[in-house]
Amino acid sequence: MAIMKNCRGSLPSEVGCVRFAMLACLMLTCNSASLRGLMRAKFKGLRMDLPAASPVGSHAINIHYAEGNLCTKRRNTCGTGSRVDVLVDADDDGNQVWAPVCAATKLNDTLQDTLAHIVCNQNQGWPDTDTSEEVGGMSVTGVAELPYIIPEAPEESDFLWVFDSSNVTHWVTVTGWSKKPPRRVRAIQELPLKVSTKPCKSGLLFSVKCYQAQV
Repeated sequence: MAIMKNCRGSLPSEVGCVRFAMLACLMLTCNSASLRGLMRAKFKGLRMDLPAASPVGSHAINIHYAEGNLCTKRRNTCGTGSRVDVLVDADDDGNQVWAPVCAATKLNDTLQDTLAHIVCNQNQGWPDTDTSEEVGGMSVTGVAELPYIIPEAPEESDFLWVFDSSNVTHWVTVTGWSKKPPRRVRAIQELPLKVSTKPCKSGLLFSVKCYQAQV
């Protein structure tokens, strides 16, 4: 913090000091939480594009077929779609955990499908969609499906693979939309999220189907 106290003046010079402070912090093995706190303390009230605390790449999301005991309100659609786990910060110290994505009940149908599109493309690393003859690409899109009801603790059943909420420590809900245009959002972690140790308030899990096509 002593470094930052000596960085006073115009914004460009302060940005230079930030870069120096970041380098010094790395040399002194500062943890990420300390660095984020230092940035917030110095630039409170200033609009700057600082790196996000949460990971935003394909390594931070997992889309997989829903377990056999996950069903929608239409019982004939059990385990046919996919559900989503994302990597989120579990605490202020930057410890991360995998959390199932709850159904985003506050989003309308259009934004639900936009969320599905982001989820599917993040999972694939936003593949190249160049349609020129020289460069082939892959187009990925997503559609939001009926959400899954979170089941009670599973008992003995015919299913070999079941969803057991007692094994889940954190849950995540999309609570709104980014200030960025939807086309610029590249990860679910860029959206306003609520991370909780309690199961989804809606009792529902987000369900998605992803589609790929060569272009």
